[in-house]
Order: sequence, then C-alpha cells, then structure tokens
Amino acid sequence: MTTIECPTATHTPRWSWRRADVGRLLVVGGLFTCAPFGAGCGHAPPQAPPPMLVADPAPAEGGPPGAGVADYDRGVAMIEKQAYAEAIPYLDKAIAAQPNNAEAVYYRALASDQLGKREEAISGYQKAISLDDKLSVARVNLAAIYLEEPVQAQKAVAVLKPALEIDPKAPDIRENLAFAYATLGDVDKAAAQYEAALAIKPATRIHFAYAELLFGAKRLDDAAAQYQKALPGYAKDLKHTVFVAHRLAKSKAYDACVGAFTSAIALKGDEPGFYLHRGLCRHELKQEEEARADYRKAIEINDKFQPAYYFLGVSYSAAKKRGKAQWALNKALEINRTNWAGKKAAEQLKRLK
Repeated sequence: MTTIECPTATHTPRWSWRRADVGRLLVVGGLFTCAPFGAGCGHAPPQAPPPMLVADPAPAEGGPPGAGVADYDRGVAMIEKQAYAEAIPYLDKAIAAQPNNAEAVYYRALASDQLGKREEAISGYQKAISLDDKLSVARVNLAAIYLEEPVQAQKAVAVLKPALEIDPKAPDIRENLAFAYATLGDVDKAAAQYEAALAIKPATRIHFAYAELLFGAKRLDDAAAQYQKALPGYAKDLKHTVFVAHRLAKSKAYDACVGAFTSAIALKGDEPGFYLHRGLCRHELKQEEEARADYRKAIEINDKFQPAYYFLGVSYSAAKKRGKAQWALNKALEINRTNWAGKKAAEQLKRLK
C-alpha cells in the first residue's frame, strides 16, 4: 500500500533572530499544503527559527563617563521602551560627544535595525565591532541581518565565529551558526553546532530545526529521533504536531507516527485525515485491524472522504474479504472516478473480478 505523504517544502523560510526582550517580529516563509487531499495534512508550519535575538549590552553602571552621559542614558531608556525613532537623536548626541563609545554606536545601530533601515544598521554594527571586537551582541545582530533575504551566509559565519569564541556557552549563537552552515550546505558543521547548542540548553525549536536539517540530508533515523524529542513541546500546537507526524511517517518511524497522529486527534478529533494517516502508519506496522478501524472512523466523520474508502477496500482485499472490499472500493468510485483514488479503486475492482 502506498502511503499518502506530506511533501517536502520546496523553499526554505528565512528569518532573523533577536533575544527575547527587544525583538523584531519573525519573518517566515509562506505555508504550504500537503498533497493529495490537504485534509488531514493541513498547513506545514514554518521551520523552527533560530532564537529571536535582541542583543543589547548591559551598560556600565551609571552609563559611560564624561560628556554625553545624559543623552546616552536617555537613548537607552527609549530603546528599552521600544521607542526607536525617539532614541536616535539622543544617541547621535552621545556619539558626537564620545565617537569611540562602542555601546552608543551599537544602540544607534539597533534603533536603525528595528526601524527597518538595513544599511544604516549594518554600518552601525560594523562600526561598533571595529570599536570593540568583543561586543558579541553587535556581531549577533549583524549576522541576523545577513541571514535575512538576500542571505549572505558566509558573512554571517564570519561575524558569528568570533562571537562564539567570546561566548562559547551561548546556544543562540550556535543555533544561528548552524543555520548559516546549513544554508551553505555544510550539514556536518551545522549538525555539530546544533548538537553543541542542545548540550548547553535543550529546546524544542532546536530539536525541530536539527531534525529538519537531518531530514533534508536524508538521515532519516537521526531526524526521527530529533522530531520525537521536539514533539512534547508541541503538545498544544496542532500544526506542528501534524507536521511532525508526517515527517515521522516519511522517516519510516511508524510507531512514533501513530503516537503523533494520536496527539493530533486529541487536539482535533473531527479531522478524518488524521485517522486516515494514523491508519496508514498502523498498516506499515502490520496492525491491519487497527488500521481498518481508523479508516472506518474517518468515514464516520465524513462519509464522502474518498481516500478512507479506497484504503479500507485495499485492506479488505488483502485480507481476502471480497464483499467488504468491493463495497468500499465502489464507494470510492462513486465519489470521484477521475482522480487518483477513483482510478486506483477501479483498478483494484478489476483485480477482484
């Protein structure tokens, strides 16, 4: 029996990241639906992004010494309130008074960044790094811009590697470095960074991103293991739960697939496609009675759900239950004779005769 699978994305969503306290909104790719029916497959969620990053350095107590202190403090206060446009005049005055104040230059770049002034932000972060090459937050935010469209992964790697040397225990830096390496097609280096990030601080999004990397590299057993570790974090997230369930099916982790679709059913029990796909995974486990029960449940929910009739008929046919097989296949044929399920049902009926 051929399972209905959720197709791999044909594009890779891009995003920037910031730490949680002051962050830009995530930018994700468009949603894509599963074939052939859509029902039960739903929309694939965006691939797990690296952590959001708003990196703002903690200023020395009382702010920088000398001229420009008051303006610096006011600018930082505006940044903390997310009043980025209002922060800029104060920070400009602080920089005029102290041109070599790396933190003031950083904050000025951060304000530009949050206002969508990309080139201003890039030059500002670069200037901050030139003034203080250990200002890792400037490196992180600069790399975040490089990881947006148009992606410049090599540049991101170049600014992130020194940041990692400064703070090797920062899982967010390792995540973004992993994403950059993945974009460059270096799966081994990306995997090493995900492994290191997980060793520092396990997180659902890291397991998911790592699983997607491994899945794309066709390392299906390893991918399935990471998807299973991510799944508990999506206990109330239907889209991710269903997406992971389909990934587990494509990775041939059928036991885990059954569990994932069971979780999806717990969240939305009136979706016939979830029962259909759980039945298909049970079929792969040779749990044919349970598979047929799932197909029948899908039909109970929607008596026009053609694929459930087709697969139920195929299952009965394999079990030499001719009458039941003919009934189910004829029902599939009645619903639609011209699509793939109708054509397959017609072929199966010919074989029965």
